[in-house]
Amino acid sequence: MRSQPALRRSSRDDAARAEPRVSSIELRLHRPGDDDGILVLKCAVFPGLIAANERRRWEWEFDLNPAPPPPFPRAFVLERAGAIVGAFVFLPYRVQLGDDVVVGASGIDLCIAPDARGGGRVHEMVRRWLEPGFSAFPFAVALNDASRHLFTKHGAVLLGGLGESIAWGRFLAQPFEPTARELLDVETISDLPVDTDVLWEKVRRDHRLLLVKDAAYLRWRWRDFPFGGVTMLRAAGPRGETRGLAMVQDDPKAQDAYVAELLHAAGDDAAQRSLLRRAVEVARAVERRVLWASTRDARQLPVLRDEGFALVPAPVPTFCARIHAPPRGGAVAVTEWATAIGDGDQLFACNEPRGAAAGER
Repeated sequence: MRSQPALRRSSRDDAARAEPRVSSIELRLHRPGDDDGILVLKCAVFPGLIAANERRRWEWEFDLNPAPPPPFPRAFVLERAGAIVGAFVFLPYRVQLGDDVVVGASGIDLCIAPDARGGGRVHEMVRRWLEPGFSAFPFAVALNDASRHLFTKHGAVLLGGLGESIAWGRFLAQPFEPTARELLDVETISDLPVDTDVLWEKVRRDHRLLLVKDAAYLRWRWRDFPFGGVTMLRAAGPRGETRGLAMVQDDPKAQDAYVAELLHAAGDDAAQRSLLRRAVEVARAVERRVLWASTRDARQLPVLRDEGFALVPAPVPTFCARIHAPPRGGAVAVTEWATAIGDGDQLFACNEPRGAAAGER
C-alpha cells in the first residue's frame, strides 16, 4: 500500500514531461534592435495597419523628435522565448511645467499578443510608467474606456471626455453669418515664421502647464508630419509681426478637419477669430462636414461661440497625466494643462495612406 503514492507521483511526472513547456514572459526595458519586433507586433495586434506606414511614423516620432534624449527607456517590452509579445512605447515631449521645462513621457502603442495577455502584465507596465522616478510628466491621449479605467486606476488624472466636455464643432453645412469684427490678415505658410519663438514666449507666459510649442516643435509636429494633410496658417499684425498660428489637420477618413493647434497671446481675440475663420475656409474647400476645435481655456470660449462653434458632449478628446517634478514657481496641478487636439498621438493616423499601394502589411 505504501508504494501506491510513489506510483502516482511517477505518473504525474511522466505526464508533465510529455506536455510542451510554456516559456515564461519577461518584462524588461527596450534594447537596441527591438524596434522591428515591436512594429511587427503592433501590426499584428491592430488590424488594418500597414508596416511601411508604421516604420515611417516611428522614424518621424523618434529620429526627428526635437526633444532631448529622455531619462526613460523607449519602451517596456514583454519577451517570450526571444520574441517580443508585448510593448508599451514612450514618446518624449518637452513640457513647460511651472517655470521649468521637463521631458514628459507620452504613453503610446500599448499592445500585447492575445496569447500573452493576463497575469497583470499590462497593469505592471502602466504602474511603472506612472510611478515617481520614471518621468516628470507621464501622459497619454485619445483614450478608450479600457485605457481610461486602467490609467486612472494607477493614479493618472483624467481631463476632457464626457466628464469635462471640451469638443467644439463648427457644422459646416449649417448656414452661419459671423458678426463683423476686427480681423487680421491671415496667410497660408509652408514653414514657420522667423518670429515663431517670440510668439511662443507670449503664449507660454499665460500658462503653467502645456507642451512646448516653439518653432522646433511646430516644424516637427506639423510641417514634417509624414502623412501631410496639414494647412499652416499665420495671422499677422499691422507691423507684420506674427500674432497667431493655427494648424488645421485634414482627416479624409472621418470627413472632418481639426484646428489641431491654435496659438496666440491670451486675450488676442482678433488673432483667434481671424485664424478660426480661415480654418473654416480651409475645411470647406475640401468639403468636410465638421471643423473641430478644443480648449480648456475659458478665455477662448466667447470667440468660439461667436464664430459658430457649438459644444458637443463627446468621449474625445481625452487626456490623462501625473506630475512628479516639483516645479519652480509653485505647485502645478494636472488640471492646469492647456491641452490641444494636436497634443500627443491622437491625430498621428490622419491622412495616412491605405491600401496595397501604400506598402506591405
